[in-house]
Amino acid sequence: MTSEQKGFAPRPVYTFDGRRFSKTEVDIIREIPLQIFLNERPLATIACTGLHVDELAMGYLASEGLIQKASDIKDMRIDSEAGIIRILTDAAKTPGPSDGPFRGNIASSGARSSLKEGHHNLPGPMTQDALLLSPDQVLQLMDQFIDQCHLHRITRGTHGAALSDGKGILVVREDIGRHNTLDMLAGYALLNHLNCSDKIILRTGRASTEIVYKAWNLGVPVVLSLAMPTTQAMQLANEAGITLVGAIRGRSMQIYTHERRIGL
Repeated sequence: MTSEQKGFAPRPVYTFDGRRFSKTEVDIIREIPLQIFLNERPLATIACTGLHVDELAMGYLASEGLIQKASDIKDMRIDSEAGIIRILTDAAKTPGPSDGPFRGNIASSGARSSLKEGHHNLPGPMTQDALLLSPDQVLQLMDQFIDQCHLHRITRGTHGAALSDGKGILVVREDIGRHNTLDMLAGYALLNHLNCSDKIILRTGRASTEIVYKAWNLGVPVVLSLAMPTTQAMQLANEAGITLVGAIRGRSMQIYTHERRIGL
């Protein structure tokens, strides 16, 4: 496997060490435009690393409300060299030009003109507490997650996200787009028929409203982040019944919503 197939590539740079410049090579995170076609129509172009593109495309369709389950996709053809994915679903599910996702701009997945677009099929608020964590579990899971963010360790150029069952890390996904990582997790869950009602999302970046929407769409009751959330994200998480934890550093953390799931 080449370095580019791993999501990065060596590039020449000039490094200043405090006294002089020297020419060397460093590993730089890869960025490609991934074009998604749905039922032979252009759906979106997503800036990404080119890794796990099947999960990314499937999770993107799910987050846009275009599919509900993996079996909704009749065929998926990936042209890695061209950076194109062609997906066939029930033609009745193809949105029209005014529905939002059909756009020509390049963006990380999740970008849309209105935060409320594409979120019509969200589940109700999560009221059951199938998942309870101690503060020590939160800290241990975050340590495990960071240890498994290999692309970031190599390139310092990625966002990371993971799914956990509370005992350990199930899957880690890294990409240049923070929304992409959540869509990859959604695609992974769909492909593996994973019930996320007792799962946890861990993230390196801040929790915005769009991140909370994606967690809610997945049915995940707990989101853990290294960074802090926005005020709107807190409001949405409270409405969704999601426990939002952030500013996890060393032995400290902040719990913003539904603290009942974290043993206080």
